[in-house]
Amino acid sequence: MLVTTLPYPGVVAGGIKLRRRAAKSINIVEDAVRANKGKATLQTATLAAFFQACAAAAAKLASPKA
Repeated sequence: MLVTTLPYPGVVAGGIKLRRRAAKSINIVEDAVRANKGKATLQTATLAAFFQACAAAAAKLASPKA
């Protein structure tokens, strides 16, 4: 995955580093899937769960309950 494929995370501490590290992590998992003949690995599910948890936490902050 190219870093430019991911959206800019905005002005947050370490935002650009976060974007780069996320892309690198996805690349590592993509390599693992390729090595596993296109089949998902434990890394695939673990990384997906991590990013889903990040998205859920950010979504809660974006629309807090009154």
